[in-house]
Amino acid sequence: WLLFNRKNIGTYEELNSSINVISSIAKVFPLFFVLIALLMTSNSMSRMVFEERSEMGTLTSLGYSDAKIMSTYLIYAVSAALIGVLSGFYLGSYAIPPLIFTTFAKFRIPPLELLTNNLVLILSLVVSVVVMASVTISSCYKELRHTPASLLRPEAPKRRKTILLERITFLWKRFSFNWKVTLRNMFRYKKRGLMTIIGVGGCTALLVVGFGLRDSMSGIADSQYGKIFKYDTMI
Repeated sequence: WLLFNRKNIGTYEELNSSINVISSIAKVFPLFFVLIALLMTSNSMSRMVFEERSEMGTLTSLGYSDAKIMSTYLIYAVSAALIGVLSGFYLGSYAIPPLIFTTFAKFRIPPLELLTNNLVLILSLVVSVVVMASVTISSCYKELRHTPASLLRPEAPKRRKTILLERITFLWKRFSFNWKVTLRNMFRYKKRGLMTIIGVGGCTALLVVGFGLRDSMSGIADSQYGKIFKYDTMI
C-alpha cells in the first residue's frame, strides 16, 4: 500500500509554493512603502511649514492659537492620508489580484473570489493618520515655538559645515563643481539624502524582484511537464 496526501502531489505543492512566495512579498512590501511615505511626509510638511513661516507669524500676531494654525496643516495631511489609504486599499483588493491570478492559469482551481479585510483597512487608516498627524504637529511645533516677530523675519542661513571628504584635499579637488554641491547637500540635508537613497534603492529592489519572479516562474511548467515528466496521463 502506498498512502499519499495532497502534499505528495507535485502540482499541489507547486501551487502552495507559489502562494507562499506571493504571501511573503505581501508582508514585506507594505513596510517599505510605509517607510517611504513617512520620509516623504516628513520632508514635504517640513518644507511647507518652513516656507509659510511669515503667514504663521502673521496669524500668531493676529491672535490665532497654535491649535487653530496647526489644524490647517492637519486637514491637508490627514485628508491626503485618507484618500491614499482608501484608494490604495480598494485598488489593491480589486485590481491587482486578478492580474496575479492569471499566473495560476495552468492549475485547475476554482474561480477567483475577491474578499476584503476590514481589520487591515482600519489598522491602515489608524497608522496612516497617526503618522501623518504626528509628523505635521512636530513640524508646526518646531516653528510655532518662536515668537511672532521671529517668524515674520526670514530665517538666518545655516552655518556652512565642512564634510569629511573636504578634509581629503587630494580627492576633493578632483571633483567637479556639481559633484561638490551634490555631496554637500547630501550630508547637510540628511533627511533628503536618506529619502533619496531608500527610494531609489527600494524601487530598484522591486524591479529586481519582479524580473526574478518572472524568470523563476516562466520556465518551470515547460521543464516540469516537458522534460522531467515523460508520461501524458496519471490515473
